[in-house]
Amino acid sequence: MNINLNSQKSNITGKDVKRGTLPVTVNAVVIKVQPWSSGQIDQSRVASTFNFGIVSDNNVGAADGFEIRNFSTGISRIFVTANSGIGEEYVYGNWTGESSTSSVNDLFIKWEVKSAAVNYISTAQTIDVVAGVNTPVSFTLLPTNGRVISVFQLSNELKSWNYTAKVQTKYEGGSGTGLINVDKTHNGLTHLDGYYASHGAPLKHIVSIFDDKGEKVAEYAVAVNITNGESTNTIFTILSDQIPAANKLQTTILVPDFKSPLPSEKDI
Repeated sequence: MNINLNSQKSNITGKDVKRGTLPVTVNAVVIKVQPWSSGQIDQSRVASTFNFGIVSDNNVGAADGFEIRNFSTGISRIFVTANSGIGEEYVYGNWTGESSTSSVNDLFIKWEVKSAAVNYISTAQTIDVVAGVNTPVSFTLLPTNGRVISVFQLSNELKSWNYTAKVQTKYEGGSGTGLINVDKTHNGLTHLDGYYASHGAPLKHIVSIFDDKGEKVAEYAVAVNITNGESTNTIFTILSDQIPAANKLQTTILVPDFKSPLPSEKDI
């Protein structure tokens, strides 16, 4: 994205800007100008913050690009943040889930089409702002989080045993999506995006399996890997492999050999 800098103290900045080539995950842009001197913040000058809403290209009253005015001249550090929210510095996203009789594919499609909550940052640039000189500056926005859509179904084996499961996706030691039920007629889905759904975040799927009497027979965790700026989409099939041998359904069927002995001899 390009920003035109104009330090003349005239006009109002922060009007809506046409989307242009910005992705649909960007609805708000914040540009911050921090006076800078000798490698640190210059407290003698006033910092400025400019907020822009991003609107469709057919919005007649919107500007064609970003232009900021009415800020301190001299050396300043400029950086940009953006997100998919409206009037928010960061979007924290939607951590939730659903248990549904829909197929795993239909359940995924329902959630995949929803807009993702994504935050962006830029690398700061230090420039010398000269009064009356319209200086263009370019920034590359980098996504700081991704999205995770995970669909869960029971294996045919567990369905035949009338087993059930509860799943949740959660931040280690913190909040999560809540428990989602999975059984022979219901598939489950967990959805995470926004500020805390970032690469390297300690997120895990917690899977609990219950037998036909409702007794928990297994619980285990599956690590969640996130790529910033992407949606990680997975369909999981819950198997019996994680159930300890002592808790598995043990069935022994003895089938005697069908014998065919030599014919006996009898007088009649």
